[in-house]
Amino acid sequence: MGEVRSDHRVPAQPEVVANPYRRPAGTPLTSRMNVHAVAAATAVLATLFAFLPVLGVFQGATAGWPGYALVGDVRLAWFPQFVEGYNRFWGGGIFGVDFLTHGGASDFGLRPNMLTVYPPYLLAYLVFDVSDLSTAVFAFTLIHVLHFLAATYFTVLLARHFFGLSIGASVFAALAFVLSFQTSTYLAYTPFWFQAMWLPVIAYLLCWLLFARRWLVTVAVVPIFIIYMLTSYAPMMLGGLLVAFFIAANLYYDRFHRPLKTRVALQRLFMPFLATGLAVLAVLPFYIGQINHVELVAEPQKNLSSVAHADTFNGRSLLAGISQFSEFGAAFETQYYLGLVPIALILLGVIVLASARGSIPQRKARFAGLMLVPFILVTIISLGSHTIGSDAFYYGIPVLGRMHLYFRYLLFAGLPLALSLAFLAELVVQHATPHVRGWGFWATAFIWLVFSLWLVFDPAAAKYFEIDPLLGGVLLSAIAIGIILVGRTSRALVFAAVPMAAVSAYPLFDIQREFGQEGVFDDMVGYVNGPLDRIAAIFASYPDHKFLTKVVYLTDKVDTFFPLNGGWLISDRVKVMTFSGYDAVLAMERDYHNLMGGWFGRYNREWVLRTGANFVLWDEASRSRLSMLASDTVSLGETHAIGDGFFLTHLVYGEEPRTGQDSVLAQYLQEQPDTWDFQVADGWNLEDGRMVRVPGSTANHFGFVLKHQKGTEYEVRLDVEDSTAGTLYVAFGGVRGDAIPGTEPGRHRQTFRVDGLNDLWISATPDFDGAVTNIVVREVNADLQEFSTVVADNGIVRLEAGPEGAELKSFTTNFSTKVKAVVDGDQQSRLVYELWPNASLRPYLDGEPIAWERVGNWPAFVTIPPGTHEFTLRYENRWVQIFLINVWFMVSVSLICLIVITASTFRKRRDERRLETS
Repeated sequence: MGEVRSDHRVPAQPEVVANPYRRPAGTPLTSRMNVHAVAAATAVLATLFAFLPVLGVFQGATAGWPGYALVGDVRLAWFPQFVEGYNRFWGGGIFGVDFLTHGGASDFGLRPNMLTVYPPYLLAYLVFDVSDLSTAVFAFTLIHVLHFLAATYFTVLLARHFFGLSIGASVFAALAFVLSFQTSTYLAYTPFWFQAMWLPVIAYLLCWLLFARRWLVTVAVVPIFIIYMLTSYAPMMLGGLLVAFFIAANLYYDRFHRPLKTRVALQRLFMPFLATGLAVLAVLPFYIGQINHVELVAEPQKNLSSVAHADTFNGRSLLAGISQFSEFGAAFETQYYLGLVPIALILLGVIVLASARGSIPQRKARFAGLMLVPFILVTIISLGSHTIGSDAFYYGIPVLGRMHLYFRYLLFAGLPLALSLAFLAELVVQHATPHVRGWGFWATAFIWLVFSLWLVFDPAAAKYFEIDPLLGGVLLSAIAIGIILVGRTSRALVFAAVPMAAVSAYPLFDIQREFGQEGVFDDMVGYVNGPLDRIAAIFASYPDHKFLTKVVYLTDKVDTFFPLNGGWLISDRVKVMTFSGYDAVLAMERDYHNLMGGWFGRYNREWVLRTGANFVLWDEASRSRLSMLASDTVSLGETHAIGDGFFLTHLVYGEEPRTGQDSVLAQYLQEQPDTWDFQVADGWNLEDGRMVRVPGSTANHFGFVLKHQKGTEYEVRLDVEDSTAGTLYVAFGGVRGDAIPGTEPGRHRQTFRVDGLNDLWISATPDFDGAVTNIVVREVNADLQEFSTVVADNGIVRLEAGPEGAELKSFTTNFSTKVKAVVDGDQQSRLVYELWPNASLRPYLDGEPIAWERVGNWPAFVTIPPGTHEFTLRYENRWVQIFLINVWFMVSVSLICLIVITASTFRKRRDERRLETS
């Protein structure tokens, strides 16, 4: 990787030229085998071992592959995002607004956790046709395989080259890291797993750069740091970088700080910080843009607090998590696992250090202890809800304290833990006395025997452990520790690593059971080629087929028959945008969230009107909510069964909906959006969306608080049902207002002019026996020109004008960064943007920037004057622009440096050959 040598300016200290951890001669195993060959072989074998169960190989011929990519969060988030990235990449809009989820309210390129411009993804888009499901899964899995290979390979090199472990111990460290529970389970959480797999590479480079003397070599490796930093999610990325620096700092302390003078030693830090600093400068605008975007979303600090600060370990979950076989506690992602083998090694290593204190180099003992520190720190900050450690980390540590779940830091703490375990295992092999070996072996055997008997004979043990696979794991653990105790060369560590890997990799098989059910891939292929085809045909069969079809969820389930991100999987055929409350909590702009709210599993009439949804997805459990749709603006059209108990119902809009004049704030009684504080007064009940009096009650009012604007005129409408006696009154301020005869069921309207902040109250005389439903409050704007005709509506823009007053001549979009519409008319018209205008989307009319217009809380629009005019919506984000310039510049400089280094090396070797032949 370029010229790496020690500082020639200190010839008086020849002992620092070579790495003090390296031994000129090793055991027979180390002397006969090349470390790169061993690292490559270990990486290949470990990858096969890790991915065969994930690919469904052990499930029979019908399993298909790979189940993990199509179940759980991988299916709901990471894999669809990978597929949609392909569409964006070739559509020229890799950065832009996410049209297909969140109602167009999130930046696709600036949302944390989204691997938008991740270079391995972009390379896959160039090589593979990701629009095909089978090819997409293959490419997605191949990227994971390559990450796993790199992590295993560089862990071996890191341990051997820079910390002097034997090859056997280096293999042991690599398997202990890449096959640990924390690492293997996070295959289901792609961005975090990628960051963990990059950690050995980054740690190796930082150590390597301590020995580099040419800045050209340093600049040439900057793109590798950039790739790592583009794995997204700043807390995890920064956490991994700090761990890598922590590992390199230990090498620096022993190699340079102590034997060299301060000035010379500090020079060695220049190259690692230069490479890291240049990479940070390149990607910093990308993360500044993320910070800016997070400030727009609704209450992100409250959401983070609930999962990072409050959702932490307690004493029982920590103790139960000592064994990776424990079922006691939370799910995979939120559980603490250390395992039996690491605990035994730590205990044995401490015994050896104590008994052979004089014969063990101090630096090795210190390193073995320091490498345990990150794991211990993560345990402390994750232990207990609202403990001192957790509180101090959350409130006091910038960026890192706002991590989604502190448990995820164990991914990075696992690398120094693995290095420490390998050191301790090697110490046991090389320095344990026969007395220590004997007592250690029999003590280990006795402990595991007692533990196994307890599992077999105590029924209470079943509450905490999985009995069947645990006994096999206990046996393999005992074999691994036994080999370490009996063996006396690094060969023993290689053999011990095999059963240890089997124990540590047990979660991989558990993941296969959880995330790779038999036939899941075949089922998904059948789903894409079957029901999704039918869904696309349903959308396309209506005469008002739109560029963007919108679907509202009534079902309570997140992972429905129609996947949450199903639009991504069929976006090459029909563009589908889904609306549900689950979207709202992910990445919505604050104003968008406040105005529309999150309505997962609910129905809100104004929400449907605002979105212009074309279909409602529902199942039998949500059937009753369909009755809420019947009104004077929206009615139910044809219903289509799409299988597995789910249905799509077409929405039919009347003449009133979604026109500028009918800008409404509508709400059914059982919902509570941000703009309402609904109160059901004593004596009234809410039954199936209808307000009815409790039998025998004499209470005479109910109501809700309306947060309206001062001096605004409102029209109140409501339906009176099944009334034979009594009178209703509608008024602001809680006083009795105009009467609505209760004996006249039907739709009634009242208009109010509001000068102050008052509550809207509906009251009734004691003899009122009917029900009230469909309460609608409409904001009336007398200054707004009314356009009674919706001339065109394609789901993205809507043209409103008078009869035959205008025409939408053309419309184009790439569904992320550009929208272009040409309007021609003899009269003034209005072009409404039906998605929420993201802060990075800038409107232009005939090439000139214009401002959005709004009426109350209605969607943004622009007024189109008579004539032919071109409306353009462009995605413009200055941080993205700076980021792209920085990255291209840095990559270009690095390529130039690499070319210069290659040419220089080639010239030097050519000159050496000429001298040899002369």
